[in-house]
Amino acid sequence: VALHAATKGYVDTEIAGVRRVKVTITDNPSGATTIVALTTELFGNTAPTDLTITTSATVDSEVAVGDKLEYSAVATDVDEDLLMYKWTFSVPATGVLWGRTVVVDTTGLSVAQALAGTLTVVDRLNAETTIALPTIFVIA
Repeated sequence: VALHAATKGYVDTEIAGVRRVKVTITDNPSGATTIVALTTELFGNTAPTDLTITTSATVDSEVAVGDKLEYSAVATDVDEDLLMYKWTFSVPATGVLWGRTVVVDTTGLSVAQALAGTLTVVDRLNAETTIALPTIFVIA
């Protein structure tokens, strides 16, 4: 049996490394099987790092009621995976917003209320890092 192609796969970092594995090969259509022992390298997946959030708030981290506040984020992934940015706001209760840049409307918020939430950055293998959003207060 000749193996003509290999794919690069990722596993939890705890089991990454060179490992001995058994592969079951099944012949179609006869259904005959054979088990082959191989040595392979398993690559660990690392969660995104170096998360940075910026906002359009300019003075003492405050925005006026009715302003639209822009949040932007950037992160790195040592595995060079594509990243998804998930913004979850508890104040205002906008639900989940996706993207590197999102805009939140402060209409309906009370004076002195703080915008609150989290940013979760997820790679294609679902490794994730979550941080709290910077505190932004609503003013008159």
